[in-house]
Amino acid sequence: MIFVVSILFLILYAFKIKDWKKNDYRLNPKLSIYLKYLHYFTITITIVLLILELQIRGIWTGRIVTFIALLSGIFYNLFAQKSVLNKLEKTYFSFLSILPLIFPLLLLIPFLVVVIVFSIIGRTISPFEKICYEDKNLRIQTSFVGVMAPPKILVYKKGLFFEKEVEDLYFPEEIDSLKVDYKKDSIYIHYWETNYDNQVVKSEIKIPQ
Repeated sequence: MIFVVSILFLILYAFKIKDWKKNDYRLNPKLSIYLKYLHYFTITITIVLLILELQIRGIWTGRIVTFIALLSGIFYNLFAQKSVLNKLEKTYFSFLSILPLIFPLLLLIPFLVVVIVFSIIGRTISPFEKICYEDKNLRIQTSFVGVMAPPKILVYKKGLFFEKEVEDLYFPEEIDSLKVDYKKDSIYIHYWETNYDNQVVKSEIKIPQ
């Protein structure tokens, strides 16, 4: 499904990009400036959080910021006034406008690149498949990780404004049930799974507070 939607979008985009100069509706210069700085603000947040391996608290919040950054950059030349841009900015936004057309070229490269491209798209538009557990401090969810990989169970620790995926934790692909206990210095995640002998076994993961 992701593949089909992506290809249809790219085909439509390729046909329309050549007509952008004919677009009669454009934002006035003041709104064009606001849109420019909105892009800079959101793209900076996205890059900084990526470097710090954090995300804004909430499943969709960070992705909404990323979508705003991408869409405001890619479609800037369609709706905004280029007169508010300096030479470097014109080159930057022109590059962003043709960025979606690079994906078909990547798809011509052998199998591995195709898998990587659509895995990135899938992780962006599908942040989770099922929430296994959630409270004010913790969220445990199954998530899409790649075209060729099964869903993975991820654990996020929540802060006041941000949350971070807990590293070096292993869960089975499926769990029967789980329980979370809060102790003074640690969080204990107890989970039960059915093993290869069809027996339900209990395991435990410890997360520092």
